[in-house]
Formats: sequence, structure tokens, C-alpha cells
Amino acid sequence: MSEKFTILIQGPLNNVSLKNVENYKKFGNVVISHWDEKKSVIQEKFAILNDFKNDPKVKIVSAPLPEREEKVGILKDSTFYWAVESCYHGFEACESEYVIKTRSDEYFDDLQPMIDQVLKDKGNVFVCGNIFVKSNLECPMHIGDHIFSLKTKTAQHMYRHLMDMYNGRINILPWAEQGPSAAEQIVAYSFLRQMGLRAVDSSWMHVVDINSLG
Repeated sequence: MSEKFTILIQGPLNNVSLKNVENYKKFGNVVISHWDEKKSVIQEKFAILNDFKNDPKVKIVSAPLPEREEKVGILKDSTFYWAVESCYHGFEACESEYVIKTRSDEYFDDLQPMIDQVLKDKGNVFVCGNIFVKSNLECPMHIGDHIFSLKTKTAQHMYRHLMDMYNGRINILPWAEQGPSAAEQIVAYSFLRQMGLRAVDSSWMHVVDINSLG
């Protein structure tokens, strides 16, 4: 199982997730994608990070917190672009067939229900936790983005494309503009585009009850 999945912890360093790394290793390799911190801050607040630097099952990726003012199509007072870039760096570091993306300020005890669903769907369906999922009538294509899983290559292509648009390297598509579209919708539309699917029903997405994840 560990060869098939990587658990990506994405976001600012947080001991909530760092203390759960050993548990995540039961389900696969782990990538920690975070923003640069001074060594003194890491030693004072996140010393546990040092335990993983020589761990063959853990990869640590850091980058400077990016400016948002020059980005295209995003709300400048939103953390969405930061999440996109942090995910991008994390997904690029993943080498497994599938990836489970989590947030740094959360942890999950049991990822097996999500893994089982991903393997059942062979990675062709967007599998996400049910937190903040909305009905199509209320808000079309609003997935839950706190925890989700898919093929690693699909995630990499999705986030490379988003980065290209938001950094002005290619023209931004209407569905990717934040404001008209919510962050969760953008992720869903990006997945649909990569998979060559149309949002005609909900068969492209499976929702896992986060209570089953512990």
C-alpha cells in the first residue's frame, strides 16, 4: 500500500499535523509542503520537524511565502493562491501513483476508507471528505477541499495549469477566476478539465464521511 499512496500535508507548519506524521506513514509516504521559517522558529515551535529530515518515508518541501499582488484572477485578501502554490510544490514532490492531500492544521487517524474508495475507482473519480461539500443546487461543483485524493499525475497537471494561469503565463479561463468561482469550485473544474469530463452529474466525485477517517 505504501508504494501506491503519498500523504501530502499542505500549509503553514503546524504541530497538529506534524504529530500525526508517524500515523500517516502507515498508509504511505509523506510529503510536508510548508512556507519557509527561520531555524530559530522551527527549533522553538516545530522541533519535531527535525525528526523527519533523515526519514526515507518523509520528504520536506519549503518555499518562500509568495506575494499575491501581481497574480491574475485571484482575490488578493484570500489565502487561496497560497494554497494553490503550496499544493503545487507538494504534488511535484510526490512519486506515488496516488496522493491524499491534507491540511497542516488538521489530522486524520484512519485514511483506509478513502484509500479503499480511490482504489475502487482506480483514481478516475475525485474522492473528497464531506466537510463543506455543497449540493449542486446550492453551489454547483463545490467539492470539499480539506482532504481529497486522486491520481498524482492528475493533481500535478491540475496545479501546473492553475499556476500558469495565476502567474500570467497563459490566459486565465473563466472558471478559474476567484470571485465568480469559489476556491472549491475551481479545484473541481480543474479536475474535470484534466479528466475530459463534463459536470453532467455527480458520478465524477465520491464523498467520504470524515467521521469514518477518525
